[in-house]
Amino acid sequence: MIVGSMMTFLMAVIGVLVYKYLLSNLIDEVFLDGDVLIFKNSGEQIRLNLTDIIDYKYQRHMNPHKVTLTTRQHTKLGKQLMFLAPINYVPFKKNEDIMKLLRQINNGTTD
Repeated sequence: MIVGSMMTFLMAVIGVLVYKYLLSNLIDEVFLDGDVLIFKNSGEQIRLNLTDIIDYKYQRHMNPHKVTLTTRQHTKLGKQLMFLAPINYVPFKKNEDIMKLLRQINNGTTD
């Protein structure tokens, strides 16, 4: 009985930690407007030039794919902005919209 209760508690703690690490800090909406990304999250909105992004990570081994953008300066939404790409029904296939965005970030301009 005690072992079962401890196991349930341990699983709950692990679940909360996984949630906080993977999902709690995601941006609600991201739009591209020319050379500017618009981020909307919990009523807050920021505009960020593509040239203000210094690094990105594209994790495509999860579905939906996760994108993390690191900015030059701290914003209202943080220095690292994370969001999920639209769901891809083909496992491990790169999302073409995200690949286009990453190419634009590398170039610093609109394609």
